[in-house]
Amino acid sequence: MKLSNENYEIWRILEEAVFLRRNVHDVATGLTPIPATGPNSKGVKDWKRKDDEARAELILSVEPDQLAHMNAPTAYEIWQELERVHRARGFATKMSLRRTFMTMQKRDDQKMSSWIGDVRNVAFRLQKAGVSTDDEDIILVLTMGLPSTFDAFVVALDATDSNKLTLNDVIIRLLNEESRTDVSASSAGIESAFRAGVRRPKSEVTCFKCQKKGHYQNECKEEAAAHTAVETEFDAAW
Repeated sequence: MKLSNENYEIWRILEEAVFLRRNVHDVATGLTPIPATGPNSKGVKDWKRKDDEARAELILSVEPDQLAHMNAPTAYEIWQELERVHRARGFATKMSLRRTFMTMQKRDDQKMSSWIGDVRNVAFRLQKAGVSTDDEDIILVLTMGLPSTFDAFVVALDATDSNKLTLNDVIIRLLNEESRTDVSASSAGIESAFRAGVRRPKSEVTCFKCQKKGHYQNECKEEAAAHTAVETEFDAAW
């Protein structure tokens, strides 16, 4: 994932994981400043090598429109600049995120696990922007955004004692409801096909008379010829 104007919080977590794997995390995030020794000392050279690797990783992990924020001479300064730019705390940003959160809708073809992930992702971004979102808010958005086929499920959920209803409970119930609905739909499809009396294509049918494919016995030319011959012989005998 490359950094864009929409995914900073997720990108930051992934990028820190890359820093840890490359053993440059402390230099990139400012936990280890440049040693106060001579510029040619081993400690300074090692630090600069890690800083160069961290800067290269940062530059290669952003979309082109983010390169304007990558001009600082050290990885830590770039890291700070990206945080300053993307963690906007303005009123308009918060309102936009909250509006997005409260109006989210699950697509008909979207898997429940994907829907839950989308809602929690926006909740996470809100928290990082300084907007408090508790489990009740997430439950509300998860259920408000469901299609009408889940109306009965939501009614049953609303009747549940709120003291016994946690976010994890709701997520498990949503996933179970999706599985139950999928099984019911599949069973209905099989039953419908059975009742419709689905027949094989004629090209797969084998005639009992001539053993050739493509027609039934009552359509067989050889069968018809045989009947004609019998009738002629019978008439001649009389």
